Amino acid sequence: MIPSIALGPDVVVRTTLGIEIYTPWPMPDWDISPHRPTVIRFHGDDFLLVGSARPSSAGSATSCSAPTRRRAHVPGKTIVYDLQYVRERERARREQPLRVGSARALWCLAPLFGFAPSRIQRLLHHHFGLLPATVTWASVIVEYGVALIAALVIVLTVTTAADWLRSAPDG
Repeated sequence: MIPSIALGPDVVVRTTLGIEIYTPWPMPDWDISPHRPTVIRFHGDDFLLVGSARPSSAGSATSCSAPTRRRAHVPGKTIVYDLQYVRERERARREQPLRVGSARALWCLAPLFGFAPSRIQRLLHHHFGLLPATVTWASVIVEYGVALIAALVIVLTVTTAADWLRSAPDG
């Protein structure tokens, strides 16, 4: 049995109770619940997530797991924890500031995205967090605003033209 394995910046340590996973950052998608525990699949073995993220001596977060036993439990979700999972998490962490900055800039264009096809709206939601319903409502509000301004301009133009025609000299 291997006592510890390095997966990118993470270190997995086998203990007598299961495994401990030391990561530089907390993993928010790892839900700790006694009712529907998250199952961590590591090297073909399943472990129930029973511990919480806590600071370690190296300043990293630690998640503790116990091996699954044949108990009457309904797992919440299963996470396959391997090098590919760690690489994907690291890539998403590096791209997060770019996505947040881009999403803020894209909110200025949100009313235009409401007119986009649903496929494009789903991509914007997936990559930048722009909710399709919110973007569509922004489009509806802008559309009503433009219609109100256009109606106001037409009314002012008609009344101004009528006043001008009445005050024009006969001739």
